[in-house]
Amino acid sequence: MLSSIMIGILVIIALILAACTSGISPRRFEFERGSRGVVPCPAMLDRGYSASDTEAIYWYFLPEGSSHSPESIIIYFHGDTTQQIVNPERYDIQNTSLVITNVTKSAEGIYSCTFVPWDGASEKGSVEVSERVSCKSKCPKVSLYIDDQLTLKGTDSSNTVEVPSDIADLKLTCSVEHAKPAVNISWFVLFPLLNRWEEIPAKPRVQPASCETECFFVYGTFNSDVRFKASLRSNNLTFKCVANNSILEDIEVTIKTQNDIVTANPQEVTDRANSGLNEPTTPMPNLTMGIGILIILVTATVLLMNIVLVVLHLFLRHRHLKRLDNNPRHQEEPKFDNLLVRRVNMK
Repeated sequence: MLSSIMIGILVIIALILAACTSGISPRRFEFERGSRGVVPCPAMLDRGYSASDTEAIYWYFLPEGSSHSPESIIIYFHGDTTQQIVNPERYDIQNTSLVITNVTKSAEGIYSCTFVPWDGASEKGSVEVSERVSCKSKCPKVSLYIDDQLTLKGTDSSNTVEVPSDIADLKLTCSVEHAKPAVNISWFVLFPLLNRWEEIPAKPRVQPASCETECFFVYGTFNSDVRFKASLRSNNLTFKCVANNSILEDIEVTIKTQNDIVTANPQEVTDRANSGLNEPTTPMPNLTMGIGILIILVTATVLLMNIVLVVLHLFLRHRHLKRLDNNPRHQEEPKFDNLLVRRVNMK
């Protein structure tokens, strides 16, 4: 019985291994636009064959979105290569692998191969190929808008920005240009006490890129950006823009709020300049409000201390009286006093 179970398990494992090494499941390759792409035959990789084991390889191509049958593009037979009529300058064979000499949009699709070994049956496999366009920047670009006016233009490094505390609108935008596929980007805010980043709910936008020059690396790419309105309730806020791919680096921007700077009324400044008074104006309402808050805090503190002292005094008195009530000597003292009074009266 046990041997039958073991045989069944071994059969299942063999079937799984055979399925995993059959070479029929597609694989995916991404190559940079304008680069040279090398596509191995999946059947050879799965079986561990080399060029010396190969009698022939037949390569076929089905363009992306096409509903026709795959067309033959190149044949490798007994060490020689035979080009087909379709794009004779695009494809080549290197050590039995297919070489795409110039990867562009038209090279995207499914490449299938039929591998024929010297001593065995032929096997088939397929590979999906797509082009990639990486943006030229090493990280996303961050731009800052104050009241819809651009005040900080994106760079390739972290930024620290000081803004006045009385601004009406502060927005941060993170963008990635000329990328394929489109880069998914998002904003995060740092909570220093928890040492944790939390994602900011902001919806990204993706648009097709347009070009005026160098269109070869721009055509068919996308621009991504995400914007949110930053709150100024805290000082020295740190935000981070994250690009969800392995090529671009994250970028941080710190917003330092200038709480001590108050924007004066332009008309008031003009009038004082015309009157010859050049001394700076002090925002008296803010100063008066600050003194009033300080007085309230001091008064509340003194009142709280008095309440604590009274409660502490009552608590200690209560404990002292309770201790006397529990003391037997204290309970006998009244009897002794009464006895003395009786003796005095008898005399």
